This record gives sequence, C-alpha cells and structure tokens, in this order.
Amino acid sequence: MERRMKTMLFMGGITIAATAAILFLCIHDWSGIAPWSALFLVWAEVALFGGLMLTERLASGGNQIILRSSYGLILPCYSLAVFALSLLFLLFWRQAVTAFWVLQILLFAVSAVLLVLFHSVSRGASRD
Repeated sequence: MERRMKTMLFMGGITIAATAAILFLCIHDWSGIAPWSALFLVWAEVALFGGLMLTERLASGGNQIILRSSYGLILPCYSLAVFALSLLFLLFWRQAVTAFWVLQILLFAVSAVLLVLFHSVSRGASRD
C-alpha cells in the first residue's frame, strides 16, 4: 500500500474512533433521530477518507488533474454537509426524522451524480 493510502487510512481510523467515543460519552438519550445522526456522523468520515483513498486508486487510470480536483472538492463538501446536518439534527431537531432523511438522500444523490460525471469526464479526457 502506498504511503498516502496508509496515511489516509490511519487518519480516518483515528477520526472515526474519536467521533464514536465522543458520541457514546455525550449522547445520553438515544431516541428519535440520535442513532441515525450518529451513524451519519461516522458515515461522513468514512465517505471522506474512503473517497480520498478511492481517488488515489482511480487517478492512476484517468486524467489525474480532472479527477483529483473534482473529487478533492466534492468529497470534502459532501462530508462536511452530512456532518453538519447530522450534528444540527442531533442537537436541535431530534424529532424531524423525515426532513433528516430527505436532506441526507438529496446530498447523497447530488454528490454521487457529480462524482460519476467527473469520473466519466476524466476517462474521456485521458483517451483524447
């Protein structure tokens, strides 16, 4: 495994472990949206670090500039939005389950479409 991949894996593991520990220490009432918000807080970190590791793998076969710049922008923005949204619902809007799911699905769908689009563009640019 490359040095960059090992570094991202190590940083991701530390971040996820710290988030899980903080969640279990701070959340006393696991009702309403709390379990889902906690899950999505961890998912935001998995998506960020896993996505960056995936970018390393994919960049070897396509146009690295397009792939790295687009994924390097979309993944952190998605992860930050999911993390912030989950934290807001966890702290302030614990009973708004439907709104939480709608927003999470929209964020995922938009990000997934953008990632697929830029992956396709980077593959096309590398063949030309």
